[in-house]
Parts: sequence; structure tokens; C-alpha cells
Amino acid sequence: MGFWAGKILQGEPMKRLFLYAVILAGLGLLVLFRPMVLGQAGYYTARAEDEQEIERVIERAVGCLEYTRAQNREELERILGEIYTAPALEAVTEEVLSQWRTDNVNPASIVRWIEFQIDGDRARVRAHLYFRDWADNAELYGEGRWDLARTDTGWRITDFGYDWGY
Repeated sequence: MGFWAGKILQGEPMKRLFLYAVILAGLGLLVLFRPMVLGQAGYYTARAEDEQEIERVIERAVGCLEYTRAQNREELERILGEIYTAPALEAVTEEVLSQWRTDNVNPASIVRWIEFQIDGDRARVRAHLYFRDWADNAELYGEGRWDLARTDTGWRITDFGYDWGY
């Protein structure tokens, strides 16, 4: 315990009551303003579990190689459906199918999370990325942006964008 708090607790009863009141008021303010202090924009529910699930979904999106084992479009949609939902699911499926034979199968990786906003059943996340190109061994750094929605089966990506080359 701090020096001054110890002195107050040994002193008069009114000083002790004042110290207790200050501590309780501080705790009350912390609970009341916790979302703003932590940058949660008023969202105050199971944020830690949501963040962990969102991180897992995005890490699969940038590093997933499971889709390379798909034998047909239905299997591809099932695999990608564990990461994406409409409208992103259709866009990713078409992109993968169009590049099926020439797809660069090296996964990217998250370097650092930049922004993490959760607002109810919606989230927006940004992160710095790293990728080594399999064709010429070039190292690329970039930024990813993902919009997510909470679905009946968990968080899924609804929209995304990548900016490579810095």
C-alpha cells in the first residue's frame, strides 16, 4: 500500500472514509467508462472471445491452404464458407476458380493488428501483412482490411481488401 494511503488509514476515521469513497468512485468510473478507455466504442460484451474468433477467421483467410485440396466447386465453397459469407464468399470462390491452375499457394501472415472494432454483430479489422511470392521469392508487405458479421455459425468475412507493395 502506498505511503500516503497507509498514513490515512492509520489516522482519523473521516480520512479513512474519504479514501474508501475515492477508491469506490474511481472503480465506479472505470466500470462506467471502460468501453471508451479501451477504445471499444460502447461495445461491452464478450469481446475477448469475439476478438479471438475473428483473429482465427482472418488468419485462416490469409494463410489458408485447405482450398487447394478441393475437388470441385461445391467442396471449394464448403471450405471457403468456414471463413467467408455473402457477398465475399461468391467473390472469393470465383477468384479462386479463375486462377485454379496458376494460383500462388504460399500463405500470407499477419505481422501486426492495426485496428480492431467490434460493434454488436459487425466488426472491422485492419492488419499489416507479409507475403513471400513463390514465383520470384520477392517479399511483399501490405495491409489487409476485413469487414465481418456474426452469423449462426460464427464470425465470417463479408468484405475485404488488400493493399500490397510497401
